[in-house]
Amino acid sequence: MTKLRSIKDIELEIIQKNIDWEILANIIPKKRSKVGRKSDYSDGQMLRVMMLQDIESIEYDTDMARKLKSNPSYKEFCGFIDKTPAHDKISRFKRTLKPKTLKKIHEKMDQILEKSRVFDNDELCGDGTKIPLPIHANIGSWGATSGNDKFFGLWLMTMNSTNTELVRDFNIGTAKIGQVVLMKGLIHNTSITEMERLGNNVYLDGIFDDHETRQHIFRGWNKIPKIPYNPRNSKIKKAKDLPDDNWRLVFTPGIRNEEKFKKDCRPRTGVERENSRLKQWTLIGRIHEKAIRAFRTTGRYIVNQMIISMISTQVRALAHRIQELMQPVAIQYTLKNF
Repeated sequence: MTKLRSIKDIELEIIQKNIDWEILANIIPKKRSKVGRKSDYSDGQMLRVMMLQDIESIEYDTDMARKLKSNPSYKEFCGFIDKTPAHDKISRFKRTLKPKTLKKIHEKMDQILEKSRVFDNDELCGDGTKIPLPIHANIGSWGATSGNDKFFGLWLMTMNSTNTELVRDFNIGTAKIGQVVLMKGLIHNTSITEMERLGNNVYLDGIFDDHETRQHIFRGWNKIPKIPYNPRNSKIKKAKDLPDDNWRLVFTPGIRNEEKFKKDCRPRTGVERENSRLKQWTLIGRIHEKAIRAFRTTGRYIVNQMIISMISTQVRALAHRIQELMQPVAIQYTLKNF
């Protein structure tokens, strides 16, 4: 099974030989006007530069351009022979990409992973993670966590695989919008396909305990919403005291047995681990620091970087999966039991 903790240090050579970059590059819209000088670098090459920069945690485009020029393995990974792009070329490529284009690339990667059977016998778990920003950032706003800790920035709402912990779908919004609204938007407009192949449960935190969320997971997705009872604004403080006609019992049988229900909801912790990993392993964790140092960091850059980091984990997971499938059966058995 592909686990994210097993792909952190995957070799670039394995990614290079197992990922078809042109499939992803074809999603990038072509420029309408052909007037002017033809680009020296293809979208596929520049996409690889962008992924490599995140995988290797190279924060600045100037550093990326310098390392591309001096590191033969980086040059080979990106498909460059002699010339390599200058830092302004890298920056311009990232600026021209729209978040919706990167979202389509993320969706395509999810479909490829699904076809490679990474998500077999899987379920879904969702949660939000705060992305703090400096108060001068034009895309952020004030909001609060479920523990009433105030912060300025964005929410990254994700729906993850319980087995691999990969982000399968996401929604990004300002802090003032709040987790509940963003989660509803994700659930109502999810890009996840072939829900029928997944397990019966969807695991969410108690902050998402509301009628609309439970109802759509139950009736729209045909799944059981494994969401703990949240006693906020209610006279009933314990789930075991819920009356027989409470609407939660229709969508989530067994919610009144709190001890057993808590054990059953353990798969939800996968989304928390992945949200922490995204901040530790990718450039998402450096957005706040960069926005402070680079005062003119744009909202598009911030959102794009969040999506790029999620795609880079997909890329590593797919390369790992393909490499695993290419191993002899005896070695595969050993890997699974490692």
